[in-house]
Amino acid sequence: MKIYIDEVGRWPLAGEMRIGIIIWEEKGSRGDTSLFQDSKKLTEKQRENAYQHIQNLLSKQLISWGSWSVEPAIIDQYWVTRSLNIAITKGLYQIFCNFLNIKPKKKIRINDVKKLLAIWGKENSDQIALIIDGKQDFWLSKELGIKTQTIIDGDAELMQISMASILAKVTRDHIMSDWDKKFPEYGFAKHKGYGTKAHYQAIEKSWLCPLHRKLFLKKIVGVYEITPFDIKNPLTSRFFIFFRG
Repeated sequence: MKIYIDEVGRWPLAGEMRIGIIIWEEKGSRGDTSLFQDSKKLTEKQRENAYQHIQNLLSKQLISWGSWSVEPAIIDQYWVTRSLNIAITKGLYQIFCNFLNIKPKKKIRINDVKKLLAIWGKENSDQIALIIDGKQDFWLSKELGIKTQTIIDGDAELMQISMASILAKVTRDHIMSDWDKKFPEYGFAKHKGYGTKAHYQAIEKSWLCPLHRKLFLKKIVGVYEITPFDIKNPLTSRFFIFFRG
């Protein structure tokens, strides 16, 4: 089983970081897939159209997909790379709970995920492989004992990774637009939390809100330290789920 993964929201000053996961079913026609390309090269309208097409493929059971996030507090605590590991690990846990019809726990540890992967391996001859955009696998192969493949510019090379990118991007944009209603002074609906001139000016005027990543604003908030990560500690299970069971 090949699981395609991409992320968005790695470097904004505010908001979650989100991953998208696509699992490709080897059956049926996908229709027009011309919009399945690097989400950064698409207009907002094109991304929305591609997102709707992904949902149609889901309804026809031609793909499985999911989107998971880590909140700013986790990024502040563990930095970007480890936070991506946490997001992907949570996503894999939910995916294989669904596949194996197991009720997810509220808090999980690395061993909980490894056990699910082992159960899947015993019941299926299809080897699990994570296909990840970028140049690193965020220690997933080492910690989970599964095969990983990294592809630089994967969202431009593989349609499935571009689908994961679009899924994550559109979902995150929608969420940031919703946050704009609660914190209208920052303009989240327009810049989606990235470090635009207008966003910095809003921070200077209104200070920070709970969505801001203090680790990225050290010049404003002062010294900020990263907590060493202990894989024995439970991973929080507060995340958004968009997945076919």
